Amino acid sequence: MSEVTRFVVEVVPDVTGIDRTFDYFVPEEMKSSVDIGSRVRVNLNGRRVGGWVVATEPSSQSNESELKPILKCSGIGPDETIV
Repeated sequence: MSEVTRFVVEVVPDVTGIDRTFDYFVPEEMKSSVDIGSRVRVNLNGRRVGGWVVATEPSSQSNESELKPILKCSGIGPDETIV
């Protein structure tokens, strides 16, 4: 049985008072549209919030089976050099 590799990204939520990143996996249908600088919607503590993709490799050693998916991609934001 082959192992499934998920595309995981780091997201900084657009929420006052939170200045850390969280790891989320990108659903298959969104892989071509999510990159550094993308504006996304994610579930954070039961709330659906906006955020920005700041890295395409996770910083933490999160258990991938526990990661939540990105809910929506609103498009590409600033260039990677600005992020």
